[in-house]
Amino acid sequence: MQRKRCPTAKKGRALLVLAVLVVALQLAAVDHCRADSSLPSSSEVSNLLAQIGPVPCSDDAVVTINKVFGNNQLLVDGCYNDTGYSVFPLSGTLPSQEQTMRMCASPACTDLLSGVVLAKLPECQYQNGSARSLAETFFRIRVDLANHRTSPKPEEFSQLYNLNMLVNEVVQNATLTTTMKSQISAASIKDQMNPAEINPDVVLSDNYVFYVNNNRKASDKRTGVSPTDSGKDNMTGEEGRVMDDDVHTTVTVSADNLVEVYAYIAVVWVCMNISYFWLTHCGDPAVGTDKL
Repeated sequence: MQRKRCPTAKKGRALLVLAVLVVALQLAAVDHCRADSSLPSSSEVSNLLAQIGPVPCSDDAVVTINKVFGNNQLLVDGCYNDTGYSVFPLSGTLPSQEQTMRMCASPACTDLLSGVVLAKLPECQYQNGSARSLAETFFRIRVDLANHRTSPKPEEFSQLYNLNMLVNEVVQNATLTTTMKSQISAASIKDQMNPAEINPDVVLSDNYVFYVNNNRKASDKRTGVSPTDSGKDNMTGEEGRVMDDDVHTTVTVSADNLVEVYAYIAVVWVCMNISYFWLTHCGDPAVGTDKL
């Protein structure tokens, strides 16, 4: 006696495969999601920056920037040796995905750019770009990498850098909004961006030399490692604060991503149960017919 194959079984298997494929694509989309849909597009940001025009650094700002990097030359060199990317003067090209990952894992880069943030530099261009926006963008990306998102491609890095620069320029000069064709809320945009959390162990001296929490020079060759090697726990428990080891070892995922992941898992579970029901009922005489 031979039983006819039930066409419903094929449909069930096809539906199951389709469900798994859809979930995989959705999870990939979650992993690559970096900004809320209400953020301005890259073209809008570029147009707004073009309306503002170049913002060169003042003479005083140039003096300060030269001190910040000149007085911490060993960190500048260490960051370059770790990544192959020049932070000061800025490289003429955007960092590759690998270079960005290396920057986020480099203690020298982390300490150097933490000091740049502490220096409270104005938003302006000098030596091929904005030192302030480079540092802040670096730390925002570092949060993404610690949450197992992929390193940004050069064009994605450029979008994040330009958005950061736009927000800073608008906050720095509120009158700019009156001359811009498109109105933006810098505060609203900033709220949607990752926090720029620096290494809390780095401190800034009066002469712009960077030190770590035990009063050791951050640019001292003898350190050669992250200030967190002093024995202090790397995990601070504060949202957005990322230490060097976190880029490699953290297994945390943001709450929003967990909700989406669980939703997709629920969809898969439902689809699998429906498919199982169809498959197990294909042997029912009401569904299939027997043939001698």
